[in-house]
Amino acid sequence: MSVLSFPRINFMGYMCWDPATGNNNDYFPTYDDTNAILNWPFLKGQGITPDNFGTTFRTWAINLQTIPPYNPGPPPDHKPQPGIPGEWNYFGGNGAYFLQYVDPSMDIDRRTTISGGKLGPNQVVGSDPFFHKIATLLGDPFGNPEPKPPGRLIDVNPASVFSSQIYYQGISFGDASMGIQAKRTYRMQSRFINFGRNYNLPNAGIASVTWQACFPTGSGLTINAGSSALLQALQAKLTSKAAKGIMVRFNVYLNLYYQNGYFNNVSVQPTQLKDLPPLYTAALNSGNLFPNPCYSRIAGVIGPWYDDELATAPEGRYLSMPSNIVLCNPAAKDPCWQAQASAKAEAEPALSKAGPRAGSAAVSTGRNPIRVPDRKPNPAALLGVALAEVDYQNNIISIDLLNTFPEEDWQGVKANFNTITIGVMNGNTFTPIGTLPYSAYNTAAYELGGGIVDVPFNSNLASAIRDGVLAFQVDQSVWVAEPLNTDPTTYKQVATRTVMIETPLVAQTDQRGLYLNEGDPGEFQVSIKAKGKPAAGAMMRMVKYIPDSVSATANLPPIPTSANQVVNITSGQSAPITIGVNGSSITTMATTVQADANGMVTVKVAAAGSGFPVIVFYPYAVGSTPPAPMPAFSEALTSMFTTIRVLPYNDQFVDQFVQLWNSTYDPAKAWDFVYNNILYLYDMIYPVMLKFVPLGDRRRVEAAIDQVLALVAPSYFPESTLAMPITRDLSRGARTVIELWGGLVKKNYPPQPITKPTIPVA
Repeated sequence: MSVLSFPRINFMGYMCWDPATGNNNDYFPTYDDTNAILNWPFLKGQGITPDNFGTTFRTWAINLQTIPPYNPGPPPDHKPQPGIPGEWNYFGGNGAYFLQYVDPSMDIDRRTTISGGKLGPNQVVGSDPFFHKIATLLGDPFGNPEPKPPGRLIDVNPASVFSSQIYYQGISFGDASMGIQAKRTYRMQSRFINFGRNYNLPNAGIASVTWQACFPTGSGLTINAGSSALLQALQAKLTSKAAKGIMVRFNVYLNLYYQNGYFNNVSVQPTQLKDLPPLYTAALNSGNLFPNPCYSRIAGVIGPWYDDELATAPEGRYLSMPSNIVLCNPAAKDPCWQAQASAKAEAEPALSKAGPRAGSAAVSTGRNPIRVPDRKPNPAALLGVALAEVDYQNNIISIDLLNTFPEEDWQGVKANFNTITIGVMNGNTFTPIGTLPYSAYNTAAYELGGGIVDVPFNSNLASAIRDGVLAFQVDQSVWVAEPLNTDPTTYKQVATRTVMIETPLVAQTDQRGLYLNEGDPGEFQVSIKAKGKPAAGAMMRMVKYIPDSVSATANLPPIPTSANQVVNITSGQSAPITIGVNGSSITTMATTVQADANGMVTVKVAAAGSGFPVIVFYPYAVGSTPPAPMPAFSEALTSMFTTIRVLPYNDQFVDQFVQLWNSTYDPAKAWDFVYNNILYLYDMIYPVMLKFVPLGDRRRVEAAIDQVLALVAPSYFPESTLAMPITRDLSRGARTVIELWGGLVKKNYPPQPITKPTIPVA
């Protein structure tokens, strides 16, 4: 039942995202992510080479550039791309944390706090001493840390929008006298990214993402209930062993950029992308590097965590929008199929996870301000995922709408689609079982209920609910449209009323982000559920997809059987299949496995070449036809997948470094090898290190060698927020070279031969 059961404790506030954007290949492919090197073929066209990058790269990266597309795709991608290669937060440190910012002089109070709760059906808690207690997301300390080090936002694939992770050490709500303190068990993985969440915010401002973390009883979980009825009820669930721990699920949405001074006390306050070049130049000259984070709103819920539930993947009865329809903007002057000309004139050229592009203006408003971006009307939106649990004892369907209904603008006003009818489909027959009036999903209801609604149903409908497929329908007054295949920004009106429908079989994994080194084996577990319950003996087909270039705009087609497989799936039964792609076909490998009695599958893999494969899960019932694989991976079409990063094949670096040292005993040449093959990349794309250890300064790096060796150690890599490089693209061979060189530094470069060590496994 997850957080859809009781008690529920709600929290609200803001999330800070401070990514380093130097390796985001949204429209400037500066980074060859497969090999973890600068993209020299592309940079050569910009006058940047391995011989001159130390004096040319940063100047180029921090200034406005307009270049032809490096890997042009179909129209409208055939156009020059203006922007700053270092993008909107070149000095970011990848921090991710719940905001606690107060500025009384500006009437600003942007804390993330406990906001409400519910003890049971129709038992809303009006007041509780736990209300207004703060929420904190903590990273790992090192040495003499700041009081509350942040978590870290890391993408498995830095050019993607579907592989984000939050590394963190623990989470707390309240304090030692009343609250919850919990240590991390699994890093969090982004789920259900929805690029249709807002009708009017530009670019990535429209996106929303769901995150989940669970914490088992014991193992660092402490609840001090004090006089809080909500905490007492939650603690009772654990004490009675009815639940195995607590679950925290939250959604981040309404993303705002260029908020320095409004969400923090940073004095450097750019208002748009074109402000950044002189500010970046001044910062590099002075050493006063500044962050320029993105901030998102949060709505979240804390509740019990039960057996058979995954830790990081929200589960339940899973509903999503059919891929062939959209909902037109109810606030638009005309239906979306009549308003294309004006919408296209105002629309941005593309969505980008990198945030606003050059020329995206902003204004500030009044006291307690937010820097409000220009309106960029979107003619249509998508409903995000919804998750449901059915309580047959109390005849209630509890529905997670955290990531479902869009907002009209940055203020957070929910779009009004009138009354939504909830029902079940049995064949072509739709049986209503309840309704969602606008008052049940508007802004006030969303915030008061933590994005969860409880819909009562007649007990006579219980069998229909068990046997049928859940669905949402809208009435004919709501504009439902279908994108035209010839132009996906143009729509035609359709008669369908079903805007959400359940996927009966769902396969999810807690291991959404895996890292493998050269030759490494690995494994992950997949849970297959049928209408939210373990699907004993269910079948699952897996197909591998991979980007076809270093650009984020690249497609992710199936990996052909003739190509480097990047990872081999070594469990199950594999056979070639043919998938139609863009009018032609690709023969790829499909692997079939069967779940055990608990609906679980263990998938074994082995590294076969560096890259970023996505393994998509296609569950199906025994004896039925396997689902047809999609021609290209898209998270808009499926949430059932895992991502893997096979790190660069750099083991040859070790032999090269050993030979270099043993033939020269030259400290300068040893340093040049380490810098030119390894450290230079992070020196260029992660300049925040200039504040701590300038990676291009041999003397400074040597002086910090103990710290460097500690942070690149294999023990830090799996979960620590302090692992270096924070981008987590340091290969086994590269790390071994750093360790060999560090040993020489610590011994003051003795003119003695070194031997190749047994390469440790990360």
